[in-house]
Amino acid sequence: MFELETVLAATDCSQHGSNAVITGADFAQRAGVGLEVVSIVEPVPVVEMFVPRGEHASEYHGTLP
Repeated sequence: MFELETVLAATDCSQHGSNAVITGADFAQRAGVGLEVVSIVEPVPVVEMFVPRGEHASEYHGTLP
């Protein structure tokens, strides 16, 4: 048997995602363990004007200003 240490709840910021976090939090509290929440969002395309010169937007993995 295993010992539960943490509950993972994922959300996409929808109502269903919010319900998942609420349910996960309730379960974690009842079990006396931690809660980790992961937010899932759709990737935002990189706008060409923010990509440094000499780099291509499809290959840029830097931080935007």
